Amino acid sequence: MTATLGVTTPELTATIDVATAVIATLGGATLGVARVAAALNILLLLVLVGIWGRNYLEIRSKHTLGSAVFALFLLAENALALFYYLNPPQMSTPALRAMMYLQILEFVGIAFLVYVTWD
Repeated sequence: MTATLGVTTPELTATIDVATAVIATLGGATLGVARVAAALNILLLLVLVGIWGRNYLEIRSKHTLGSAVFALFLLAENALALFYYLNPPQMSTPALRAMMYLQILEFVGIAFLVYVTWD
């Protein structure tokens, strides 16, 4: 004996179409947030590289040089991430969501560094 849900084929097709549209919209919004976060990270990292680079030229501290070099590598990582966000390969929604969360966490960390460095 088989149980039916009382859903006809047109209703099921419409439900699948709506679910597909929601997933596509979620993926698009997620990608947009990741793009904005990566772009903001790049701007903030440029500020940090400028401050730390100027400080290194003034005081010649290895710590300041290390901070500037680290910021340059992080800047390169964010530039590459933004390139992929602007030219996205086919990715699953969970992968996009995870990348978006990482970009947001990175933004919070970099913003805090700018705050304490600027002060």
